[in-house]
Amino acid sequence: MAVATTHVSIAEVQSSHQDLISAEHARAAGDLDGAQRICLGLLDRHPDYVGALSMLALTHMQRGAYDQALPLLVKASMLNPKDWVSLTNAARAFLKLEAPECAIRYLEKSLMLKPDEHSTLFVLGQALMTTQRYERAAEVLRRACEAGSGESAAPFWLCECYLYLRRYDDAAEVLMQALQTPSNRDIQAYAYMLASSFPKDIKLDLDILGSLDGLGEPQPEDEEITQFNAAFTRGMCLDGLGRHKEAWDCWVAANAPLKEKYEEQAQTHAEQEKELLSICLNWSPREKKPEKEVDKCPPSLFILGTSRSGRTAMENLVGTLPGVEMLQEHDLATSSAQYVSQHAGLLTTYHLCKLPKELDPVIAEIYRKRLKICAGGAGLVTITHPSAIPDAGRLADFAPNTKFVFMRRNDDDVALRIFGQLYQENTNQYAYNLNAIYNHISNYRIMVDNWLEKLGNQAILVNYEEMVSDPEATLQRVAKFCGLKPPSKPGLRIEDDSGCAGPYRKWLRAAGDGGNSS
Repeated sequence: MAVATTHVSIAEVQSSHQDLISAEHARAAGDLDGAQRICLGLLDRHPDYVGALSMLALTHMQRGAYDQALPLLVKASMLNPKDWVSLTNAARAFLKLEAPECAIRYLEKSLMLKPDEHSTLFVLGQALMTTQRYERAAEVLRRACEAGSGESAAPFWLCECYLYLRRYDDAAEVLMQALQTPSNRDIQAYAYMLASSFPKDIKLDLDILGSLDGLGEPQPEDEEITQFNAAFTRGMCLDGLGRHKEAWDCWVAANAPLKEKYEEQAQTHAEQEKELLSICLNWSPREKKPEKEVDKCPPSLFILGTSRSGRTAMENLVGTLPGVEMLQEHDLATSSAQYVSQHAGLLTTYHLCKLPKELDPVIAEIYRKRLKICAGGAGLVTITHPSAIPDAGRLADFAPNTKFVFMRRNDDDVALRIFGQLYQENTNQYAYNLNAIYNHISNYRIMVDNWLEKLGNQAILVNYEEMVSDPEATLQRVAKFCGLKPPSKPGLRIEDDSGCAGPYRKWLRAAGDGGNSS
């Protein structure tokens, strides 16, 4: 059967291509308005011109308008399913729009067309890290490093992935090798931030503070994240050297613009947290928990606490026990809530506790099914996603063999470490305002006390200070709580950061509503 075609003259083909080249030149020169005008003119004459769709999408991506770029890239990949570039760029847009699973599907299609493409492998590695699939991310990023050439951020993302996996020797090797390759200021600042994240007993042949000084003053072409990476890393280095006043001043200066940037979101976060706290305090268990429900899902352990409270250290301890699968900050609870709310025709929510009780059978089925997939053949899975704290009651209902370890640490120590940490964009928006930080810590403490009272023998409290002073005793206690046998000679050691706020307490206390005091 013949395919209908629209006749286009050779002159029009050549003229349109020349216009597309002009659009690319304008885009490369920073004239995004000019590039968009040319592309829109081309698409007005030829709506299915894949080159113009892709070029227009790139201009939107350069402006950060990924929601406008995505439909263009989806249409381009629909018109030309063999175009790996459109598939990869669509995946970039999906990732920026916080849809990593969609990004992964597009990237896998792209790799079927061009299996060793460095840029596609790199974006896939980023997407996998976003979904906490660190083992697979490490494999993909390693392939990206092997396929790449010249300036690339892939080795540094691989280093970060190894840090998540606690493969510190591999992380150090990758980082030091990558630093031998010339890179731009943005990548260098990211690299020095990674270097400052290693445990203190891992010695790197690198003067981080001196390297930061070598970056010089911020440049107009720097990405916004570059100055923040450099500033927060400098603060960490000064803190490690005992130069506390300099570190404090550095953190205050670094936090100030972020506090202003996220002020509205931080207020929204506080209001949402207040609502979640009320739901927690009013929770009551289901009247009956059929015994068969226990057999339907594998045992799980949620290790919950504020940021910087010791959740990761606690999970690493539990991870030394046989048969334990560490899922880290897996979004099992939040993604289950999202799925159920959307399929029930409700407004999207990421908290199980906000869903009506009429949906309990559906929630339980979805959650248990996903938990089984995550667990595989593990005897126990651990999850440390801090946002699961309001959902502890519903989780205990849906999976009665779920247990909870709640972490508690000195409030000032937690506040300082949050204040000195640069978080991923659009996460932990409260973290740049000390008053908001302390308010969050207080709310979390109330939630923990509530669950310790209401969950009975399904929950215990572990103090960070006790864990770092005697990790073996802590592991034995948690293992017994989970019904597991601890190793006879674990030889455990955890880096002790307790009391870190001591030199800063007067400044922490002096920080008022008007700003962070220096």
